[in-house]
Amino acid sequence: MRTRITTHETPHYIERRLRFYAGAMTGSTVSIGNDYRIGDLPADHVKRWRDDVNRAKATGREMYAVWSYDTPIGWAVGGETPYMPPVRYSITTSRHQDLVMRGFNAQAFTFTWPRAVPVGTYGSREGW
Repeated sequence: MRTRITTHETPHYIERRLRFYAGAMTGSTVSIGNDYRIGDLPADHVKRWRDDVNRAKATGREMYAVWSYDTPIGWAVGGETPYMPPVRYSITTSRHQDLVMRGFNAQAFTFTWPRAVPVGTYGSREGW
């Protein structure tokens, strides 16, 4: 059963790897063997997603992921450093990414955000 929470509570749930539902944002343990939704995740990150799912399955470790709408925006296998694809999406998903970074402890991430890369069906935005 998912717990319905506010988006402001999500970093706490993510940090503790708890299952939650906060509107368009969800977090849960990945059930190995399920073909999870990948939404607008770019192909090079889909490969990383599938590799991590397979690695979690092969090693018997838990994989925890957070989705914005149908796109996984951050995940971690066991106690490893979490992975968050450096991809820009909608304004709402950008807010969700900030919450994921806080929940996963932002110091763990060592990438720079792309300047302006619209992805998916969102189209171009002025200033991007």
